[in-house]
Amino acid sequence: MAADDSPLFFGDWLKRRRQSLDLTQAELAERAGCSVFALRK
Repeated sequence: MAADDSPLFFGDWLKRRRQSLDLTQAELAERAGCSVFALRK
């Protein structure tokens, strides 16, 4: 399995997706209707 094919944890996937959209954690939390603390869990 190549390094790029390895499974990601949800948190890793979310971080990559958030960064690809140029969103901060605060911006994502606001859009998702939750707290930044909830995203960090």
